[in-house]
Amino acid sequence: MPFEHARRCLAPGAAILELGVGLGRTIGFTSALTNDYRAIDYVPAMVDACRARHPGVRVDLGDARTLDGVPDGHFGLVTFAWNGIDAVTHADRARVLRTVRRVLAPGGLFFFSTLNMDGPDRRTRPWHLDGFPPTRNLIVAARRALWTARYVTRGLVNWARLLPATESGSGYQVAPLAAHDFGLLVHYTSLPRQIDELESAGFGSTRAFAADTGASLSCGDDTSAITYFHLVTTASSR
Repeated sequence: MPFEHARRCLAPGAAILELGVGLGRTIGFTSALTNDYRAIDYVPAMVDACRARHPGVRVDLGDARTLDGVPDGHFGLVTFAWNGIDAVTHADRARVLRTVRRVLAPGGLFFFSTLNMDGPDRRTRPWHLDGFPPTRNLIVAARRALWTARYVTRGLVNWARLLPATESGSGYQVAPLAAHDFGLLVHYTSLPRQIDELESAGFGSTRAFAADTGASLSCGDDTSAITYFHLVTTASSR
Protein backbone atom coordinates (compact mmCIF):
# COMPACT_ATOMS: atom_id res chain seq x y z
CA MET A 1 0.00 0.00 0.00
CA PRO A 2 1.13 3.63 -0.56
CA PHE A 3 1.95 4.57 3.04
CA GLU A 4 3.68 1.24 3.54
CA HIS A 5 5.85 2.09 0.53
CA ALA A 6 6.75 5.43 2.15
CA ARG A 7 7.49 3.71 5.46
CA ARG A 8 9.86 1.22 3.82
CA CYS A 9 11.75 4.06 2.10
CA LEU A 10 12.00 6.20 5.25
CA ALA A 11 15.40 6.43 6.90
CA PRO A 12 15.35 5.01 10.46
CA GLY A 13 14.62 7.70 13.03
CA ALA A 14 14.00 10.40 10.44
CA ALA A 15 11.90 13.37 11.58
CA ILE A 16 8.26 13.38 10.46
CA LEU A 17 5.93 16.33 9.87
CA GLU A 18 2.19 15.74 9.41
CA LEU A 19 0.14 18.49 7.75
CA GLY A 20 -3.61 18.89 8.11
CA VAL A 21 -3.66 16.45 11.03
CA GLY A 22 -7.27 17.28 12.00
CA LEU A 23 -8.40 15.21 14.98
CA GLY A 24 -5.32 13.01 14.69
CA ARG A 25 -6.66 9.79 13.19
CA THR A 26 -3.26 9.06 11.58
CA ILE A 27 -1.08 10.03 14.55
CA GLY A 28 -1.00 6.52 16.02
CA PHE A 29 0.84 4.83 13.15
CA THR A 30 2.77 7.87 11.88
CA SER A 31 4.26 9.10 15.16
CA ALA A 32 5.32 5.54 16.05
CA LEU A 33 7.95 5.69 13.29
CA THR A 34 10.08 8.37 14.93
CA ASN A 35 11.06 10.18 18.12
CA ASP A 36 10.99 13.49 16.23
CA TYR A 37 7.34 13.97 15.29
CA ARG A 38 5.38 17.16 14.72
CA ALA A 39 1.80 17.73 13.53
CA ILE A 40 0.23 20.93 12.17
CA ASP A 41 -3.30 22.03 11.41
CA TYR A 42 -4.73 25.31 10.10
CA VAL A 43 -7.90 25.33 12.26
CA PRO A 44 -7.47 26.33 15.95
CA ALA A 45 -10.39 24.16 17.10
CA MET A 46 -8.85 21.12 15.41
CA VAL A 47 -5.50 21.79 17.10
CA ASP A 48 -7.16 22.01 20.52
CA ALA A 49 -9.17 18.83 19.96
CA CYS A 50 -6.14 16.93 18.64
CA ARG A 51 -4.02 17.98 21.61
CA ALA A 52 -6.74 16.77 23.98
CA ARG A 53 -6.93 13.40 22.22
CA HIS A 54 -3.16 12.97 21.94
CA PRO A 55 -1.46 14.43 25.01
CA GLY A 56 2.30 14.43 24.76
CA VAL A 57 2.30 14.74 20.96
CA ARG A 58 3.45 18.03 19.49
CA VAL A 59 0.51 19.55 17.61
CA ASP A 60 0.90 23.15 16.40
CA LEU A 61 -1.26 25.72 14.69
CA GLY A 62 0.23 26.47 11.27
CA ASP A 63 -0.26 27.14 7.58
CA ALA A 64 0.95 24.58 5.04
CA ARG A 65 1.53 27.37 2.52
CA THR A 66 4.27 28.97 4.63
CA LEU A 67 5.21 26.64 7.54
CA ASP A 68 6.56 29.61 9.47
CA GLY A 69 9.01 28.52 12.15
CA VAL A 70 9.57 25.09 10.61
CA PRO A 71 13.29 24.55 9.88
CA ASP A 72 14.63 24.03 6.37
CA GLY A 73 15.77 20.56 5.34
CA HIS A 74 14.86 18.91 8.64
CA PHE A 75 12.29 16.24 7.86
CA GLY A 76 12.67 12.81 6.32
CA LEU A 77 8.92 12.52 5.73
CA VAL A 78 6.13 15.05 5.32
CA THR A 79 2.55 13.82 4.98
CA PHE A 80 -0.60 15.60 3.80
CA ALA A 81 -3.05 12.72 3.50
CA TRP A 82 -6.75 12.41 2.76
CA ASN A 83 -6.87 15.16 0.14
CA GLY A 84 -5.99 17.95 2.55
CA ILE A 85 -3.98 19.72 -0.15
CA ASP A 86 -7.15 19.92 -2.27
CA ALA A 87 -8.65 22.43 0.17
CA VAL A 88 -6.32 25.23 -0.92
CA THR A 89 -6.59 27.31 -4.08
CA HIS A 90 -4.81 26.39 -7.28
CA ALA A 91 -2.19 29.14 -6.80
CA ASP A 92 -1.68 28.20 -3.14
CA ARG A 93 -1.21 24.57 -4.08
CA ALA A 94 2.09 25.46 -5.75
CA ARG A 95 3.11 27.33 -2.59
CA VAL A 96 2.42 24.25 -0.48
CA LEU A 97 4.59 22.06 -2.71
CA ARG A 98 7.49 24.52 -2.63
CA THR A 99 7.23 24.90 1.14
CA VAL A 100 7.14 21.15 1.72
CA ARG A 101 10.25 20.83 -0.43
CA ARG A 102 11.93 23.52 1.69
CA VAL A 103 11.46 21.64 4.96
CA LEU A 104 12.40 18.21 3.55
CA ALA A 105 15.95 16.94 3.70
CA PRO A 106 17.44 15.92 0.32
CA GLY A 107 16.03 12.50 -0.45
CA GLY A 108 13.17 13.06 2.00
CA LEU A 109 9.69 11.83 1.15
CA PHE A 110 6.39 13.63 0.66
CA PHE A 111 3.28 11.45 0.97
CA PHE A 112 -0.05 13.02 0.03
CA SER A 113 -3.43 12.35 -1.55
CA THR A 114 -5.21 14.33 -4.25
CA LEU A 115 -8.54 14.15 -6.08
CA ASN A 116 -8.49 12.87 -9.64
CA MET A 117 -9.75 15.32 -12.27
CA ASP A 118 -10.48 12.44 -14.64
CA GLY A 119 -12.31 10.37 -12.03
CA PRO A 120 -15.99 9.77 -11.24
CA ASP A 121 -16.35 12.32 -8.43
CA ARG A 122 -15.41 15.28 -10.61
CA ARG A 123 -18.00 14.23 -13.19
CA THR A 124 -20.84 13.88 -10.67
CA ARG A 125 -23.58 16.53 -10.61
CA PRO A 126 -26.44 17.19 -8.14
CA TRP A 127 -28.96 15.77 -10.58
CA HIS A 128 -27.03 12.52 -11.08
CA LEU A 129 -28.73 9.93 -8.89
CA ASP A 130 -27.98 6.24 -8.44
CA GLY A 131 -31.09 4.17 -9.00
CA PHE A 132 -32.82 2.56 -6.02
CA PRO A 133 -33.86 -1.08 -6.26
CA PRO A 134 -37.53 -1.47 -7.24
CA THR A 135 -40.08 -1.58 -4.44
CA ARG A 136 -43.84 -2.05 -4.18
CA ASN A 137 -43.87 -0.66 -0.64
CA LEU A 138 -45.50 2.76 -0.90
CA ILE A 139 -44.01 3.95 2.39
CA VAL A 140 -40.48 3.05 1.28
CA ALA A 141 -41.10 4.67 -2.11
CA ALA A 142 -42.38 7.86 -0.43
CA ARG A 143 -39.34 8.04 1.85
CA ARG A 144 -37.02 7.61 -1.11
CA ALA A 145 -38.80 10.35 -3.03
CA LEU A 146 -38.56 12.72 -0.04
CA TRP A 147 -34.87 11.95 0.43
CA THR A 148 -34.20 12.46 -3.29
CA ALA A 149 -36.00 15.81 -3.32
CA ARG A 150 -34.02 17.05 -0.30
CA TYR A 151 -30.70 15.78 -1.69
CA VAL A 152 -31.19 17.33 -5.11
CA THR A 153 -32.40 20.62 -3.63
CA ARG A 154 -29.40 20.95 -1.29
CA GLY A 155 -27.02 19.98 -4.05
CA LEU A 156 -28.44 22.42 -6.57
CA VAL A 157 -28.43 25.31 -4.08
CA ASN A 158 -24.80 24.64 -3.14
CA TRP A 159 -23.79 24.07 -6.75
CA ALA A 160 -25.28 27.40 -7.83
CA ARG A 161 -23.70 29.20 -4.87
CA LEU A 162 -20.19 27.93 -5.63
CA LEU A 163 -20.36 28.00 -9.42
CA PRO A 164 -18.92 31.57 -9.74
CA ALA A 165 -15.82 30.45 -7.81
CA THR A 166 -15.04 27.44 -10.01
CA GLU A 167 -11.86 27.43 -12.06
CA SER A 168 -10.49 25.29 -14.89
CA GLY A 169 -7.12 24.98 -16.58
CA SER A 170 -4.86 22.49 -18.29
CA GLY A 171 -5.04 19.32 -16.22
CA TYR A 172 -6.88 20.77 -13.23
CA GLN A 173 -10.25 22.04 -12.07
CA VAL A 174 -11.57 23.70 -8.92
CA ALA A 175 -15.18 22.57 -8.45
CA PRO A 176 -17.76 21.52 -5.81
CA LEU A 177 -17.27 18.18 -4.08
CA ALA A 178 -20.20 15.77 -4.30
CA ALA A 179 -19.40 14.08 -0.96
CA HIS A 180 -20.65 17.09 1.02
CA ASP A 181 -23.78 17.88 -0.98
CA PHE A 182 -21.63 19.98 -3.32
CA GLY A 183 -21.08 22.46 -0.49
CA LEU A 184 -17.26 22.43 -0.54
CA LEU A 185 -15.01 23.78 -3.26
CA VAL A 186 -12.02 21.50 -3.89
CA HIS A 187 -9.13 21.07 -6.29
CA TYR A 188 -8.96 18.19 -8.79
CA THR A 189 -5.88 17.38 -10.84
CA SER A 190 -4.83 14.87 -13.48
CA LEU A 191 -1.93 12.55 -12.76
CA PRO A 192 0.34 14.02 -15.51
CA ARG A 193 -0.35 17.55 -14.26
CA GLN A 194 0.47 16.54 -10.69
CA ILE A 195 3.76 14.95 -11.71
CA ASP A 196 4.72 18.11 -13.63
CA GLU A 197 3.91 20.31 -10.61
CA LEU A 198 6.05 18.15 -8.34
CA GLU A 199 9.01 18.36 -10.71
CA SER A 200 8.63 22.15 -10.90
CA ALA A 201 8.65 22.35 -7.09
CA GLY A 202 11.93 20.45 -6.78
CA PHE A 203 10.85 16.84 -6.41
CA GLY A 204 12.35 13.91 -8.27
CA SER A 205 11.01 10.39 -8.61
CA THR A 206 7.32 9.93 -7.82
CA ARG A 207 5.21 6.80 -7.25
CA ALA A 208 1.46 7.09 -7.76
CA PHE A 209 -1.21 4.69 -6.48
CA ALA A 210 -4.96 4.36 -6.98
CA ALA A 211 -6.61 5.16 -3.66
CA ASP A 212 -9.46 2.74 -4.38
CA THR A 213 -7.28 -0.33 -4.95
CA GLY A 214 -3.68 0.57 -4.10
CA ALA A 215 -2.61 -0.33 -7.64
CA SER A 216 0.51 1.38 -8.95
CA LEU A 217 -0.14 3.96 -11.68
CA SER A 218 1.81 5.57 -14.51
CA CYS A 219 1.09 8.59 -16.67
CA GLY A 220 -1.01 7.42 -19.60
CA ASP A 221 -2.98 4.85 -17.59
CA ASP A 222 -6.76 4.98 -17.73
CA THR A 223 -7.77 6.65 -14.45
CA SER A 224 -11.44 7.30 -15.26
CA ALA A 225 -12.64 4.96 -12.49
CA ILE A 226 -10.22 6.23 -9.82
CA THR A 227 -11.56 8.69 -7.25
CA TYR A 228 -8.21 10.00 -6.01
CA PHE A 229 -4.49 9.25 -5.95
CA HIS A 230 -1.90 8.61 -3.26
CA LEU A 231 1.55 9.87 -4.21
CA VAL A 232 4.98 9.31 -2.69
CA THR A 233 7.62 11.66 -4.09
CA THR A 234 11.26 12.29 -3.26
CA ALA A 235 12.92 15.65 -2.65
CA SER A 236 15.68 16.17 -5.21
CA SER A 237 19.20 17.00 -4.05
CA ARG A 238 20.03 20.66 -4.55
